[in-house]
Amino acid sequence: MKKIITCSILFCLLSCMLFADTASERRTFIRSKLGFYYVPNPNTDTAGIRLAISANESDPRDVFNGNAKMDPLKKFLVSLLNDGAHGGNENIQIAFKDILSIRGVNIAMYMYNDEVPFNNNATSRFISCTDAAGYQWPCANRASSGGFNGFIHIGQHFFSTQSLANAHFVVLHELVHTQDLSNFDLHSFIINGQSYRYGADGGHSLYEAIPSMGNAFKEGIANALAAQYAYGQTYLGMDALFTPETIISVEMTTPTPNPTPGANPDIWLYQQLQTLKINPIRTSGAMAYYKLKQLPPRIILHNELTTANIMYHFMEYINVGRVITAFKEYNRGNGSVFSGNGTLESMITTLCQISLPESFRAQSFPNCSDYPERKEHLLPIAFADYYTNYSANSEPEFIALFDNGMNVDLLHCYWALRPSVLSAIRSERSISRVKTAIAIALGINSSQLEDR
Repeated sequence: MKKIITCSILFCLLSCMLFADTASERRTFIRSKLGFYYVPNPNTDTAGIRLAISANESDPRDVFNGNAKMDPLKKFLVSLLNDGAHGGNENIQIAFKDILSIRGVNIAMYMYNDEVPFNNNATSRFISCTDAAGYQWPCANRASSGGFNGFIHIGQHFFSTQSLANAHFVVLHELVHTQDLSNFDLHSFIINGQSYRYGADGGHSLYEAIPSMGNAFKEGIANALAAQYAYGQTYLGMDALFTPETIISVEMTTPTPNPTPGANPDIWLYQQLQTLKINPIRTSGAMAYYKLKQLPPRIILHNELTTANIMYHFMEYINVGRVITAFKEYNRGNGSVFSGNGTLESMITTLCQISLPESFRAQSFPNCSDYPERKEHLLPIAFADYYTNYSANSEPEFIALFDNGMNVDLLHCYWALRPSVLSAIRSERSISRVKTAIAIALGINSSQLEDR
């Protein structure tokens, strides 16, 4: 049965490439949506230089006035804009086209000659994203200015220190941020003028549970799409990074007093764990470290790898186009027939309900037998249950795990099938076989071809 799924995935991915738009049409679309700017001296310049990008798909992309330091970014432009015979990379082009199609708006890409670390001029005038040494670190936003509805910032220093595949992963991650219209509750994470949505240090990592579950979702969905496009189904890192023995960090530094009226209680994740008498295996600096199996399921959902795994493996067993379609619908927020945006729960609900036949969507069907036998609409919930270690012991506890933010009918129908899922995985040991057993228990034995 696993061979059927694997072969179908390959067929689906190849078919989407062959029968959707042509490679040349994709590159035309990318050029129409991206505006490129060059900043040769970010520490002294006051504005970027708009680059004239040739429509010639064999162009050498010598747009940086012969500056050899920018060669890594010249190679990036070649991979993004040229045909395959002249250095183009069809995978990265498919990725950019699909992701840019989520909103269909114009995005500006700023490319920096950061041969020396950024000074105050660079961080105040252009972008304040830097690494520990002060060099520009890829970042993005969805601000609207000058005819653009999002901005990506990348530097030659970063590209010169990374493999092209890793650089593509990070840039795709940032590109997803320009497409994500999540409406987070930012105010409740601000205390005395400082935001604690990522904690006191303002940063996040794959192995960290951060205060804002909304921002954990934002990072997770960006990781999932970037991994799918940069590495495809050959990427095993998601599973390798997510085991019961995986070490997850939680920041210990929190504001006082505790609690602060109106503040989100998740700012104090570490104190919540202390109250539950869950002791870290060690502490270092401002961080406490726990094994994943120690953490309550709700706090696991504060980790971006959780979202990334749920979404990534749905793409693996169904297709990436479904997630793209659901993301477009999710972005509609209150205009969606499903739910608002800004949480993992609302994206899972959207993905579940858009996986139903159209006549079933946005309706209540308390009789679970009314749903199709092939239960794609329950697969994201099943993966969420798996990645929270099947910790819920009752249906009300399972519903509460999602902060009561999901379609309860969907949760109820999954819970009715949960014993079958647990029985199917009981004899499996490898993670890949467990996920396959989950899919088969839900009547899924092939991926689905779907137009993007």
